[in-house]
Amino acid sequence: MGINRWLDYLGGIITVRIRGPYPEKIINLALSRGLFLSDVKKSGDTISFSMRKSGYSPLQNIAERFGYEIEVVKREGLPFYRRVIRQRSMLLIGALVFVLALYILSSFVWFMEIKGTNPERARMVARSAADYGLHRWAFKGGLNKNRIEEGILRDIPQLSYVQVDVKGVRATIKVVEKVLPGEQFTGPCNLVAKR
Repeated sequence: MGINRWLDYLGGIITVRIRGPYPEKIINLALSRGLFLSDVKKSGDTISFSMRKSGYSPLQNIAERFGYEIEVVKREGLPFYRRVIRQRSMLLIGALVFVLALYILSSFVWFMEIKGTNPERARMVARSAADYGLHRWAFKGGLNKNRIEEGILRDIPQLSYVQVDVKGVRATIKVVEKVLPGEQFTGPCNLVAKR
């Protein structure tokens, strides 16, 4: 739906049926007075179209002056739903409270997952992340990913890479452990060089 259609919907749209000889005359007179008409359909001596609610009064004056019958077939838009909204105000308030609660609850980290390490080191990573603000029920707006990543790397020297990713209510910490060379030589040995 285009922006103009939304504006029309906010102001109210009515579908009108006009009956009389040469109904095209009404269309021409309405357009000459600046009324915007859409969905024009003709059937015999009847013509129907949609228009803004605000244009109904001038159209009614034109129809009465030239002897045409005018009938409102359909009403849609916000002004026509106002009474229904007033009658069901608690339903509307409930929907707004639900959306607000959903927004608030989605602003926190509910689940944490640590990938790429053993369970013992995962606990160390979780404790270090908690020191820098990332833990279950942490507010996502106050998280600084770079600070958390750098802090974990500082706290746990056995890690070579840390990536913090927060999507929705889940925080994922991906870590890569350092691979240290093993002790291959146990006793004295000779070093032979080409040059």
